[in-house]
Amino acid sequence: GFAAAAEATALGADVILLEKLSEFGGSSAKSGGCLAFAGTDIQEAAGIIDSAETLFQDLREVGRYQNDEALVRAYADHQLDTFEWLRSQGVLFSPVLEAAAGQSAPRAHNVDPADMVRVLAARAMATGLCDYQAGRAARHLIRDAQSGRVTGVATDQGDVRARRGVILASGGFCKNPDLIHRFAPHYDEAIFIGGEGSTGDGLRMAWKLGADLRDMAYIKG
Repeated sequence: GFAAAAEATALGADVILLEKLSEFGGSSAKSGGCLAFAGTDIQEAAGIIDSAETLFQDLREVGRYQNDEALVRAYADHQLDTFEWLRSQGVLFSPVLEAAAGQSAPRAHNVDPADMVRVLAARAMATGLCDYQAGRAARHLIRDAQSGRVTGVATDQGDVRARRGVILASGGFCKNPDLIHRFAPHYDEAIFIGGEGSTGDGLRMAWKLGADLRDMAYIKG
């Protein structure tokens, strides 16, 4: 959400960013902070040979070729741009560690995850164009009856209308036992570490409008 807001405000757009909890961070701030990038100057300085194509092949193989090839290709082709963008925002990366499971080259670029969220939040707020509202949960998407276009979101504190678009950046569903049981019942008794707000709100809002959901049973644990 802050990444989208930072980019949008940098281009001059007015942004309303809704956070349903009293403070931001969520599962992102609790993550391991290992971001997979291939072909970076950090790798090159360490003598690591890697490329977007190698990353693409590794991810396809790890996914047993059941993953969406077009999505994996899009990720592989644009991940280096993401790395450079994050660094341009002020995100700091530690030296690359050893190769993770299923990866043919060391490419885990490490960050302090909570600090990265704070950096992106500061970037989004710096322009004065981002209206960040904590403690305001979106309940459902508002759709124009004629065009079918999503034009806003409904919240407990009134509707929010958007002129240019709505972005869902709402995380997963590890804190929703009903969705866990529906999509990954073999994890019913698992202990999940994630943001308290990760109850699948965005997934359900999009699903209700007919968005497809896939790979829901694949949980990294």
